[in-house]
Amino acid sequence: MEDTELPLAKQLESATFKLDTLLNITQAINNDLSADDLLQSYKEILVEKFAVGNFLLFVKNATWHCVLSNNIYGVEEQNIEPLITNFQQYTKIEKVHFLNKEYTVIPIFHHEQALAYLLITDQTALKHGSPTKIHLDFIQTITNIVVGAIENRHLYEEQLEKESLKKEIEVASRMQAMLIPNAETLPHNEHISVASFYAPHSHVSGDYFDFTQLSDTDYGFCIADVSGKGIAAAMLMANFHANVRAFARLGVQVDLPYIVKELDAYINNFLQGEKFITFFIARYNIERKLLHYVNAGHNPPLFWSAQEKKIRYCTEGSVGLGMLDHIDNITQGEIYVHSGDKILCYTDGLSEAKNDKSQEFGTLEMEHAIAKKATVQDAIDYLNKKLHNFLGTQSPHDDMSILGIDFK
Repeated sequence: MEDTELPLAKQLESATFKLDTLLNITQAINNDLSADDLLQSYKEILVEKFAVGNFLLFVKNATWHCVLSNNIYGVEEQNIEPLITNFQQYTKIEKVHFLNKEYTVIPIFHHEQALAYLLITDQTALKHGSPTKIHLDFIQTITNIVVGAIENRHLYEEQLEKESLKKEIEVASRMQAMLIPNAETLPHNEHISVASFYAPHSHVSGDYFDFTQLSDTDYGFCIADVSGKGIAAAMLMANFHANVRAFARLGVQVDLPYIVKELDAYINNFLQGEKFITFFIARYNIERKLLHYVNAGHNPPLFWSAQEKKIRYCTEGSVGLGMLDHIDNITQGEIYVHSGDKILCYTDGLSEAKNDKSQEFGTLEMEHAIAKKATVQDAIDYLNKKLHNFLGTQSPHDDMSILGIDFK
């Protein structure tokens, strides 16, 4: 029976009843109740004001869940998704058979998307002239209000979480940037001149490079790349940085193969095969003009010999850190350096950058850049320009780092 079919006095009573109910719902929402408390208030309204005894409320967030039930047991533990298909076709109040019972389904839609279904199975409550039967449309309205409020609360909480995560990532980005040497602090003296480029794909990066003075006569430098991207890779790289720095504080007391073997053992113990790190580490003695290095599975740096006018790739070393249970054989590369020689280290974000034709940037332009009669800073600027033209409208898909040294 519709309200318009009631006597005037009953219509006024019904209108007052609805206003009072809406006021209760509005107050519950404005009191900033939790979703559970709001559902409890809604349940009390159904039971006490509409005399609904047996019902289920299904709500969709990412998936469908039974968020509320009264006198119907065991549904919360079931996989709801297949059950929902029984009445997803209904867009208005209908009677359906569900779980071997007859229900009245009250659908809640927004922009043609189903948000919730209220199922009432109490046949006494649905008899002609009962509060439930009379106010089915109004029950649909208040259910819509409650489900909408819960949905808005979820969206608000998700937004807060996103904002919080964004701030945390920004802090992590600033902290990680502090681990990467500032280009202005890199040495430029009578022995060497160092230049760098660093471009994380997102706020945080799995790339890492470092340059430090080990003694009055020795410099150490390295470049590394963690498999994968994002926060996990960045956290691992920050941890890896601390370990490399710990060895750097020992100066020249330990040889490079020992450092690589120890770092590999640490990565295996820490990650247990979940990720690996490609790593190039080198040490340069300015008195003997001797460069030692170990390449642990990293993209081979390019070394330019000014005397021979030839490029050699620095490949001596081992597999990457964490790729195997342990590294048995590690070879150490050795290069006698002359004035005018250069080395260019990079991560695969540069060489594997792809254009809109899925072609990779490769190493040819790096060879051209390092062979030019110019500084490594000029070489890096040249590569950036070439890469920009190569990519066109494409954006880099990975972190990108370059470390270059001019030997004098």
